[in-house]
Formats: sequence, C-alpha cells, structure tokens
Amino acid sequence: MEESILLRFNNVRMGVFPILIFCIFQPGQMVIAQQREPNLTGTIGITWRSTAMNFFNFKYVYTDPRISSYDYERNVQGLSINIGLIYQISSKLSLEYHPNIRYDQITFDRDTVGWTKSIVGTQTGDTVIYQPIYEQIPNKESILDHNFNLVFRKKLNWGLGLSIINTGKSFQYENPIGSPPKTENIQFVTYNAFAVIPVKKILFLELKALYTNNLPTSDPNDNHIMYSARLFYKVRFKSPKHRRINSTT
Repeated sequence: MEESILLRFNNVRMGVFPILIFCIFQPGQMVIAQQREPNLTGTIGITWRSTAMNFFNFKYVYTDPRISSYDYERNVQGLSINIGLIYQISSKLSLEYHPNIRYDQITFDRDTVGWTKSIVGTQTGDTVIYQPIYEQIPNKESILDHNFNLVFRKKLNWGLGLSIINTGKSFQYENPIGSPPKTENIQFVTYNAFAVIPVKKILFLELKALYTNNLPTSDPNDNHIMYSARLFYKVRFKSPKHRRINSTT
C-alpha cells in the first residue's frame, strides 16, 4: 500500500516538473515581467571647502619656501558649483559622482606698486634707502575636481569617498630667479568620510572631512585635513513604468 502511494507521488512529481519547465521556457507562455532601468538621480549644488590644516594639531601647514609663488590656501579654499549623478545599487547602497567646477588661484605674481623711504643716520651723514612695496597679482584658472562617493543609505546617509583635486594642474617657477624653469604638479588626492543631512524633501546638506598626505609643496610626511559643506538638490528622473510582456506563437 505504502509503495503504491509513493509510486503515485513520484509519478505526479515527475509529471509536474516538466510542465512547469515547459510553461517557463515555452514562447507560447504568457510571461509577466517587471523591467526597471538603472535608478539614476541627478544632483545640482554648491560646495564650500576650507583650507588645509595639520591633521593632528590643526596648525599652519609648512610649505616649501623655494616655491613662494604658490599659495595652497587660496588654491584649495573657496566655493565651487557641481552637477552630478547618483546610481542606486540597492535600497541600502548608492554610487555617486560629481565634479567641482571652480575659478581659483593657481599662483601669484609680485608687482611693484610703490616705494618706502627710510633715512639711516651714519657718522658720515644720513643715507636714504628706498625699498619696494609689492602687491600679489593672482593668476586664476578654471579648475576641475572629481569626487567619487560610496553612500550607505540609512536614516542618516553616510559614506566614504575619494577626491582628485586640481585635476591636471601644474605651474612653472624659477629658483633662483633666472634659472631654468621647473614644473610643479599640484594635483593631489584626498580620502573622505561624510554624512548627508536632509534639509527638505529634495534638498540635502553634505558635511565632509577630506584627508591627504600629499598636499602640494608641503612635507610628504605631514598629514593634512580639510572640511567641506555641500548644499545640493536631487533631480529625480522619471521612473520607467512596469511593462507586461505577452508573447504568443
């Protein structure tokens, strides 16, 4: 009796499985599918970035005195605009890219704008000494920074990222004056941690810390940190509709 029941069950099972496979793979079967395109969101924002500071004590950054025409503070600190994309991998993870576009100082020239007069008394009489008064003339250029973020989607989104600052930028200098010019590359990389705070439904505030150990013209053994605040809108693209696909022979 038991063998008869078991035999019937096996026959039913062996008959049902081929039918299921046939229904799935036969072109005459109606298939209901939900097809989704990649979930992309655009961003438009503005970023303010601080100057670089010593990572451990926030003191002044010592730079190479031989390259006096480069001012790292005026080069990295300031405002920029950005337009980017967010690709949602899952409900908990996103990838983001946005460039910072800015117009900032690369180097500066010194221009003589006047003279100071001083009189030095000596045993043989007074000597008049003239010393020049210099003014720094900034050399500004359009600068592009690249930002890559891995965003962990929680109640408060946070993430890790990498930035390429001063992409492809360099300048030439002479030391001593009159010697063959040397080229100084000022592109550098930062490693970042950030949090994203919702301000309104589509308006967000990103607070970021940027760490680097290769700030231009500084001691390569030093560690530096910068901070930035980015206010941005999310521009949501229209979600594709779910499509019902019917295929018949």
